[in-house]
Amino acid sequence: MAEKTIEKVISPDEKTVFDIFNNNKSYFIDIYQRDYKWGKVYVDTLLQDIELRFELGKREQTDPNYILKDVTANFEPYFLNTFLTHNTSSNTYIVDGQQRLTTFLLILIKIYCLLKDIKSDNKVDTKAYSPEFISKLIFETNPFGETARFKIHNENREAAFKAILDNDLAFQPTDQTQKNIVINYEVISKWYNAYFIKDNEIDRVKLNYYISYIINKLVIIEIEITKPNDVPMIFEVVNDRGMGLKPYEILKGKIIGILEDANKENANNVWINMQNAFYRKGLDIDEFFKMFFRAKFANSELDYKKFEDKYHYEIYRNDSIKKYFGNFRNKKKLYDVLINDINYFANLYIRLKTDDISPYVNYNKLLEQDQQFLLLMSCITYSDKGKDQGKIDAISKKFDQFHSTLRLLDLYESSMFQTYIHILNKGIRNKGIDEAYMLFDKIFISALEILQVIEPGKYSKIEDVYEYERFKNIYNRWLNFSKYVFLRVEIVLSQLLKGKPSYVVNNMSSLEHIFNKTNRKTYALHLEHMYARNEKNNILFTDTDDIFDERLFYSTRNKLGAVLLLKDSHNISSGNDIYADKLAVYSKSDIIWNQILVGHINDIDLKKLPEGFSFKIQKPDTNGLLPLSAIDERQKELFILIKYIWSDTFKNIQM
Repeated sequence: MAEKTIEKVISPDEKTVFDIFNNNKSYFIDIYQRDYKWGKVYVDTLLQDIELRFELGKREQTDPNYILKDVTANFEPYFLNTFLTHNTSSNTYIVDGQQRLTTFLLILIKIYCLLKDIKSDNKVDTKAYSPEFISKLIFETNPFGETARFKIHNENREAAFKAILDNDLAFQPTDQTQKNIVINYEVISKWYNAYFIKDNEIDRVKLNYYISYIINKLVIIEIEITKPNDVPMIFEVVNDRGMGLKPYEILKGKIIGILEDANKENANNVWINMQNAFYRKGLDIDEFFKMFFRAKFANSELDYKKFEDKYHYEIYRNDSIKKYFGNFRNKKKLYDVLINDINYFANLYIRLKTDDISPYVNYNKLLEQDQQFLLLMSCITYSDKGKDQGKIDAISKKFDQFHSTLRLLDLYESSMFQTYIHILNKGIRNKGIDEAYMLFDKIFISALEILQVIEPGKYSKIEDVYEYERFKNIYNRWLNFSKYVFLRVEIVLSQLLKGKPSYVVNNMSSLEHIFNKTNRKTYALHLEHMYARNEKNNILFTDTDDIFDERLFYSTRNKLGAVLLLKDSHNISSGNDIYADKLAVYSKSDIIWNQILVGHINDIDLKKLPEGFSFKIQKPDTNGLLPLSAIDERQKELFILIKYIWSDTFKNIQM
């Protein structure tokens, strides 16, 4: 019974390379197939395997006519796995195996080029295969003798094949497939040049033997899938059992393979355009699908984990996803989901990741808070298309407030934060801004009540907790976050001072570069401690018994009020100085917050600040030191700005 079933579904046929490529019609690469992704390792392995098998035979003839007979009679065949096809009324499609067949087409093109070189060289009498004979294996021709299409055909690849054939050095690949075609041809070309050419002469006898061998003794089993409805299923099973397709490629075959024939071409074009957009931006499309399915369907930490790695399994198990895709039976719904929802969210993901789409999205990127993208995609719906900017700005801003306030209160803990994200992801899904904000606030306030940071029932919003007593010890615990706080302070000071320029504001277009996440760049932002460890400063932290309080020194030194932001290597140049000797660096730092500290901002500008924004110039004492009392004052002044950024700007927001 099983054998009969297999016979009905598939039909195997043993074919040589000549049988495959001498077919009157080209093999079309099916929409289920992935891009051409073979790299140098795979190509080298194939060439080496062929060479090893070929070298087992003895080459005793020189006449081309006898060479073919010798190979046919005495060389052992080499079986090169299988490839799957299915036929329509007009074309034969490759369902699986196009990586190897595409590489063989490149091999034939290189052989064709070698034969053309031989034909143009009249010095040697030894005959060789004609390039015209090989050309018939490479491409179809139109009635005028021009190249119509290559024998392994996909519209996107024709330009790359033609550029190689024409030796067009100016050709620029437009996607990864074209790039790999060009690169792999170079690999093949170098291999064969080294194998066949010695002292600038092509070994014609060796080449004749080799051509006879590869086209007549290399065997591939063609397995025809006789039932069209089984094509997507067989493709998925074959490629999901160790043959290396990526999840998005299997997902593509699963979706498009089910569609009505009339919709397949447009759906495939939408998918290819989407895929190319990810390639151009250097993004991983599988990472998008993981995030998309998590954003729209993960309701718990366990669900979140299910969409890792082979996430495509989950789309068949999850009832909500199956319903979303019309149980993979409703072809119209499946088509609509692809060309509308998935296409929109893929473009949204690219915009969020790569465009200057919103200041708050950019701010969160500085701290590598990619979970903002999950929450944005959760909250935004397809119906927001064309008007999604409001949600992008609002959710990224609220996320920044939520995350930054936890850190400012020294309550951030990564695993707990991830738990908050899971709750938010489910709770704000497809909701409006006001509902989303309420959930952010509810989760935050509840967390602080549980931790006994605030009184139960007293606060309802994140911005309400900004009271100085709660923030008076804001501390430099995380290097990048501290830099981030001062960067935000600098931006808001520039705004409050009616656009006053500074190093940060003047470089907003390259903010991520100057932020200096790794702290390895010399010409970028660095943290500066106002208290250096030196003998004079040590006096401030030495008690009446002449004992230096190291704990007090480091706790004071790392309060945010005792830390500044400096550009380039300014922090190094003044690193070990006392405060009085640092003032010149601070005044010339082109950082507004530093210049206010040393009195380098004039009174006219300072009057532009809102009422209550009063900042004191901190002068050195008679020993040139910064008094400890100055740090408490700076903590209070910094709190005014922090409160303005993460509290005041959220009050009275019209949703």
